[in-house]
Amino acid sequence: FEPDPQFVSILRRNLKRNGVRDVKIVDAAVWIKDGTAAWLVEGIDGSKIIDRSKNFQNTVTVRTIDLVKYLDQKIDLLKIYIEGAEFDVIPHIQNHLSKVKNIVVEVHITNQSKYPSLTKIIHSLIDAGFKISINSYGPWRDLIRQHIPRPTHSEQYLILSGWRVKHPDVAEEETFLPYFNIAQFAELQQSVIR
Repeated sequence: FEPDPQFVSILRRNLKRNGVRDVKIVDAAVWIKDGTAAWLVEGIDGSKIIDRSKNFQNTVTVRTIDLVKYLDQKIDLLKIYIEGAEFDVIPHIQNHLSKVKNIVVEVHITNQSKYPSLTKIIHSLIDAGFKISINSYGPWRDLIRQHIPRPTHSEQYLILSGWRVKHPDVAEEETFLPYFNIAQFAELQQSVIR
């Protein structure tokens, strides 16, 4: 799914140049119903559905599609990076996820008011039968570092990964802790080996 008119032609061109013939592009935004929506065109990966009443420049109207229509078949991996629309879409599709083996959702915490909606997403995935993990990425936030996002971006980004059955080839290994840097982790490993 690619609703952004700036990117859909690039996507088609890249697939053609790389000889990819088994991908169907749907030039619409994933949403909770079929129709149209206002789309903020940023020219980067942050383009998204916005409230029509907001006075943003660089907006266009895009077609929207109810994702439920596509969930009636077996899906190995459903990747949802929809720039804030996940708060509406995930609870909407919860009862239609039985044929999805694995799911990855990028969650945009634009401000503190999004945390109750984050819990709805987590409950939706758990209630749909997924085991989940939650990881943060992007600018680090803690007691002494507070990222100041641009007006149309998020304070924090999370990745929710969900699976039904662990893949037999999954790597099980100890990884470094997020508050360690790589050099500190290497030193720690050396001291444990000695």
